[in-house]
Amino acid sequence: MNKDRGKTTNVWPFLVIFIGISFLGVTGWSIYRATLGVSPVTDPEYYSHGLKYNQSNIEIKAAEASGWALSTVLKGQELVVNLVTHSGQAVTGCKGDIIIYSNSNARRLELELVEQSPGRYSMLFPENLTGSITGDLSLHREGARITRRLIVNL
Repeated sequence: MNKDRGKTTNVWPFLVIFIGISFLGVTGWSIYRATLGVSPVTDPEYYSHGLKYNQSNIEIKAAEASGWALSTVLKGQELVVNLVTHSGQAVTGCKGDIIIYSNSNARRLELELVEQSPGRYSMLFPENLTGSITGDLSLHREGARITRRLIVNL
């Protein structure tokens, strides 16, 4: 009578072939899209925004080339910073600041360093700052910059 009644069709080979062809098709399409050019979302000047990495590196190298050496002394609430060249001459005319990251109120406080005498810069911490304080000290002049991370116990 009917000989095909007991036989079932095996779909697995067709399914595997279909998945393989689909994978190759999507791979080919993605390679084609990649060769067309960059995405319109890409900003060619991405690295010149934000942190100003190149400018900071130039400033750091300029400070290293000039041979600046920095030392700090804490006298009570006063921070004294001495800045000299590799030959021991005082570095004058710098603008300086310290950015404090206070643990107690989780805010940022910027304090200015004032030049007291040639190569000697100082500032007073506010009386309400106590305990361990973290901050970034920065002195710069004519494109040269020297920075240090400070941890001060008041």
